[in-house]
Amino acid sequence: MHFVKSFYLETQNDIFDTFNEHFYQAEQIRTLRAENQKLEQKSQLIDHFYQELQALKNHEKALKPELAIARVIAFVDIMNAQKFWLDFQVQNPYDIHGLVSDNMAVGIVKQGEGNAALALLNGHSETAYAVKIGASNAIGVAMGKNKDTMIVKYISSYKKINIGDEVVTSGLDGIFYRNVKVGKITQIYNNNVYLEAVVKPYFQDHHKNFYYVVTKPKGSTK
Repeated sequence: MHFVKSFYLETQNDIFDTFNEHFYQAEQIRTLRAENQKLEQKSQLIDHFYQELQALKNHEKALKPELAIARVIAFVDIMNAQKFWLDFQVQNPYDIHGLVSDNMAVGIVKQGEGNAALALLNGHSETAYAVKIGASNAIGVAMGKNKDTMIVKYISSYKKINIGDEVVTSGLDGIFYRNVKVGKITQIYNNNVYLEAVVKPYFQDHHKNFYYVVTKPKGSTK
C-alpha cells in the first residue's frame, strides 16, 4: 500500500512538473512572439527612417548650388571697374548668372560678344536681381545706381522695413541662390505705390582677379 501511495505521489508530481514546464514554455513562446512583433515594428520604423534620410540627402544634393570659378580677363572700360570680361562661357543669350565672392553678391553675368561672359557689378545700371529685406522678408528688386549704391524697388508698402535692415538674395529669380549677402539699407522712400530702399552693398573690392559664377542656383532646373 505504501508503494502504491508513493507511486501515485511521484506520478502526480511528474504530471504537475510537466504541466508547469509546458505552461512556462507556452508563456515563453507568447513573450517571444510579443517581443518579435515589437522588433519587427522597430525594424520597419528604422527602415522607414533610413528611407527618409536617403530622400533628404538626395533632396539636399538637388538643392545644392553649383558654382564655377572665373578669372577676370579685362575691363571693358579701364575707367569703369563696374564692367569687365570673365574667362567663362555663357551659352544662352537669355541666361543671367549671379556673381559672388565670399558669400556676398557682387553682380550679374550675361552673354557678351562671342559667348564671352560680361560681368556687371552691383553698381552698374543694368544690374538687377531679386532680394528680400530684414525680419519681414519683404521682397524687392535690387538695381544698380553707382559703384557705392543700389536701389531696391517694388517693395510692398504693407511690409515693415527699417534703416539698417540687411538685404540678401531671395533666389526667386534663378540668378542667385538664397541668402547671399547684398548690403544694408541706408534710406527708405515711399512713392505711395511701393517702397524704395537705398542700399550700401557689402562688396566693395572692385579689383579682384577671380570670382564665382552661379551656374545653377539651389532648386533650379536650369
